[in-house]
Amino acid sequence: MRRFLRFIGGVLLAIGGMFGLLLLLLYASRKTLIDWVLAEIGRSFSAQIQLRSIQLVTLHTFPNVGIRLYEPLFQSKRGDTLFSAQIVDLHFNLWEVLMRPTPYIRALTLIGPEVWIFYDRKGYSPWESVFDEKSQQTPSRKPSSMWALEKVRVRKGKLIYKDAKAGIHFCLFLARLEARVEGKGEELKIRGEGEGHIEYLKHHQGVWLRGQPFMIQGGLSQEEGWLVSSGLKLHLAGLALHLEGGIHTAVSPPELSLRIPSIELDLNYLHHWGIKVPVALAYSSGILRGEGTILGPAGRGKLPRLRLKAELSTDKPFSVEGYPFHRLYARGSLYWDLQMPAKSLLKIDTFFFAGGEHDTLRGRLTYGLLAPQLSSAFQAHIDLEALRFFSLPYGQNFSGKLSTQGEVSRDQKRWSISASGEMRKIRFPKGIIEEASFTMTPSQLNLQDLRLILETTQVHSPALRIQNYTRLWDTTAPPLHVTGKIFIPAFAYAPDTSQSSHLPWNGELEVKVETLYAMEQRYGPLHARFMKKNDTLKIDFLRLRGVGGGGLGGQGLFLPHLIYGEGEFDQIDLHQLSLQAPMLDTLFPLLRHLRGKANGRFRFSLPFQGEKLRWADAEAELTLKIRDLVVVESPYTYELFSIIPLTDFRRIEVGEVETRISLREGVIRTDTTWLRANRWIMRVSGAHTLQGELSYDLLVEVPRILLDKSPERTKALIEEAEGERVRLVVTVSGTTQKPLFHWKPARRVSPSKGRTPPLIEER
Repeated sequence: MRRFLRFIGGVLLAIGGMFGLLLLLLYASRKTLIDWVLAEIGRSFSAQIQLRSIQLVTLHTFPNVGIRLYEPLFQSKRGDTLFSAQIVDLHFNLWEVLMRPTPYIRALTLIGPEVWIFYDRKGYSPWESVFDEKSQQTPSRKPSSMWALEKVRVRKGKLIYKDAKAGIHFCLFLARLEARVEGKGEELKIRGEGEGHIEYLKHHQGVWLRGQPFMIQGGLSQEEGWLVSSGLKLHLAGLALHLEGGIHTAVSPPELSLRIPSIELDLNYLHHWGIKVPVALAYSSGILRGEGTILGPAGRGKLPRLRLKAELSTDKPFSVEGYPFHRLYARGSLYWDLQMPAKSLLKIDTFFFAGGEHDTLRGRLTYGLLAPQLSSAFQAHIDLEALRFFSLPYGQNFSGKLSTQGEVSRDQKRWSISASGEMRKIRFPKGIIEEASFTMTPSQLNLQDLRLILETTQVHSPALRIQNYTRLWDTTAPPLHVTGKIFIPAFAYAPDTSQSSHLPWNGELEVKVETLYAMEQRYGPLHARFMKKNDTLKIDFLRLRGVGGGGLGGQGLFLPHLIYGEGEFDQIDLHQLSLQAPMLDTLFPLLRHLRGKANGRFRFSLPFQGEKLRWADAEAELTLKIRDLVVVESPYTYELFSIIPLTDFRRIEVGEVETRISLREGVIRTDTTWLRANRWIMRVSGAHTLQGELSYDLLVEVPRILLDKSPERTKALIEEAEGERVRLVVTVSGTTQKPLFHWKPARRVSPSKGRTPPLIEER
């Protein structure tokens, strides 16, 4: 037993001695080895190389020998950073180090490496001048004699790629990579796996990907200038991708020729891609399956072309916030080429959706990925509440039933829509469309049998045409033109400062309505132009026939606290006006008892406080010229002319009258106005308040012979004077409901001064 133990001890002592001798020899030649490594690195790369320190590592790498480089930094001749790392370990076989003058690097470990690959706007990359120009060495040519890699490990590495000419910026974080290498030179075979995440993938148009985790596994082999894939699999945020083919590395920039035999995308992961997807897809369960190719150069402002064919379908019904989705299905293709933006398209050959109770949507679509273009055809029977699940513009604001079919397209300038269909119970923020049928062309919207409720206003239009309707969302389009027939049973205007910008458009609107029915009266044609900007609505011109049987024209300005307007009117029938606008009785109590045709001009300024009109600060002015004026029987005429035995005071024919009426500080004033009827003349002036308080002065001149035949009570009012005519002064006070009349003789007019002729006689 003692002999055996002595033997074992001797063996161990011999091995230890040999190991010690090897270490002694290794450390004796370490300077030579380190100098050789630095020389080989310098010979292999034409770059500026910096190291914080370098040392020999043996114990934890035995039976291999390691050279550890601390914080290596490679820079181009002009100072561009190309590569950096925290630690780089080069592993050598111990026997080759001792026995060969030029040992091979068998393994490589990189900790915290960062590789920068970038091209400037001219397509130049500093990597082109990194390799030794004398040996004409390039990345695709035979490697240096020092490399015979068998293992590669990477920990916490980064790859930063930037192509200024293509507008691409890409950053990949590699948490872990393990790879085995077989062969040498042109017959390398690499197999391994790695994982990490894509920090970002940007284009000058925006961010395409951000923070997407990935895992890659498979093999690569180098064959006559090609890097060929063998079963390469990529998993990226619910995307499973298989790649076959290769990369031609012998050309610059490298040429990709890859086939994608299968691609699968779990719909549950769509929202991880940073793409704004419809809510319905984000909550659905299903798979997108397809195949495709990746072809073309990568670098110097160029990116490979991507072509895919895919089919998407949900595997079972689902619901979102209570809305049931029965099925989603789509089939299409994608072609992406940064060099040809106009041909980079997403085509959906077939799309089908079924949900709700009886909602269906069928269609096809072509969408420009890099150029703003879109075209589609559709057929839909849908409750508009479903639109919010597809993230469509304004989809949150509408509800109701829509049946339609048509086509939609968009180029660089504007949308174009052609469609027809029916609407029922369409609710939007300010009203509801009870029902309507419609046809749309790119420039015109035709509505038939439209029944619309806007807050407190009801509108019925048997036929309505809206030209340039895209102005509702496109302020650069021509002004809207609205023509047709409209029934409006009631008008309502209630300005509200908190909702002063509720009108859905900014721009110009021109309205031409053949027939307008409002408050059971017929008007038209109506012609007006509205211009709205922010809180200001301006009426540039307005022409409306049928107001009192005549026409009205003018312009106005609507502000949150003020309405201003001015204009003119002609051939207004006073009797029809009183019937159409009974609210005018408060302003003009005698209006209902007048007959005749009126022409004139007007202006007004109406300030508001909240929803209330501040009458005390309101101002208005009205200039009137009335033809064929007749005053019919009224309490005013009966009381006024009861002392004058006219032939018939039930109908007093006045003739032509001109006057001016103004509103200020809550008082309506009438300028001096001359009236003449039968054989008498009257001068009227005075005012009344909005509360109906009267204060008028009337100067009446009648033939004496009429008063001579009058009752005894009138003789007391007559002063003896020369001439055949006498004058009476009448004051009117009280209220519009109870007017009070007071008569007295007028002062005798001096013969030298003469009598002031009435205005009516001057004309």
